[in-house]
Amino acid sequence: MRLFVAEKPSVARDIAKVLGASQRTRTHIEGPGVRVTWCIGHLVEHAAPDAHDPAWKRWSPENLPMLPPALKLQPVKRTAAQFKAVARMLNDRRVEQVINACDAGREGELIFRYLYELAGCHKPVQRFWVSSLTQSAIRAGLANLRPGAQFDPLAAAARCRAEADWLVGMNATRGLTAVGDTLLSVGRVQTPTLALIVGREQAIREFVPETYWVVEAKVDTPKGAFVAQCTGPLDQPPAKETPERCARRDIAEAAARQLTGAAGEILRARRDQQRVPPPQLYHLTALQQAANRRFGMTADQTLKAAQALYERHKLLTYPRTDSRHLTTDVAQTVPSIVQALAQHRYAAEVASIGKLRPLTGRQVANAKVGDHHAIIPTTRTPGQLGRDEQRVYDLVCRRLLAQVSPDAVYARAHLIVGAGGLRL
Repeated sequence: MRLFVAEKPSVARDIAKVLGASQRTRTHIEGPGVRVTWCIGHLVEHAAPDAHDPAWKRWSPENLPMLPPALKLQPVKRTAAQFKAVARMLNDRRVEQVINACDAGREGELIFRYLYELAGCHKPVQRFWVSSLTQSAIRAGLANLRPGAQFDPLAAAARCRAEADWLVGMNATRGLTAVGDTLLSVGRVQTPTLALIVGREQAIREFVPETYWVVEAKVDTPKGAFVAQCTGPLDQPPAKETPERCARRDIAEAAARQLTGAAGEILRARRDQQRVPPPQLYHLTALQQAANRRFGMTADQTLKAAQALYERHKLLTYPRTDSRHLTTDVAQTVPSIVQALAQHRYAAEVASIGKLRPLTGRQVANAKVGDHHAIIPTTRTPGQLGRDEQRVYDLVCRRLLAQVSPDAVYARAHLIVGAGGLRL
């Protein structure tokens, strides 16, 4: 029997459906020669300090630093029942092969490795690795299971991160609390992030507005009128400001009087075109920034919407990625994705593109893809979506369509006009 261990019940159901497993129990889904179970996130965590040394139960500076030879693992109390069930399945004599089907990433790898280790399992492991949860993607992942040992470096990186969190958090929290006699929560990521927020807030509070004036003039030409800004010579501009800004009102008013009714001449004229390539594909942070600018969505709202589009609706690839590039094999699927988008909500947009522009190194780079490639849509047709889900889905679809569209071309004209002894 093969045992698949997924990270979440919803993912386990998707895998079980493709495997033909339908006998549902409280802890797993079973079928002919296969069983699919799940972790409900982390089932295993690092033990508290006093589990390593009873003396460490007391918060005392004399006990610092706490540096155990190895961090002990223990089941998470809230999900202890599921841990026992999965551990029992891992060690079931009927199970000959274990498949790690946790989320394809560093954290998913750690969730499985800690579970496997605490359960005392020693059976051979294969890795199920996919970036989307469509049935076709799951079938492809099942057909290309990889030896679990190939992911040992990823597991090592995840373990280092988790152990660093424990060591910094436990020692620094106790140390600073002892010094200040007030509970101070310190974290490896939490504290630097908080420092960035505090620094930004302090800069905002200390900002002193600086008044300045801008001199503008309406320029009439035989082909129409336009508004030009005066660039000098005026007084010295305020610190960190542009030459168009004047720090003294009397000088600005004097410049305005000079321009009033003055005849002008074109000193310099130039026309050119600017080609602008499409912005890169989204990784999670860029998607969160775009959703915030466009819709005012918080980072958490965007993540929840993207996660739902990935897990429940099967419309997006894995969202927790830090890459803005695709691998060469994924890039080959882009034309079929565009064709699928043209069949529903984006028919007009795809028709306006015409011939799809080939992807280049700007979008495709194997070396720049870590755990996962950039976020892109799948070929699945969307159904009813919530407001946030629709917004996030639309952002990702349009960003992909931009990659196969021609560059944006802007025609620009640069004019420098002299009038009243000033330049505009």
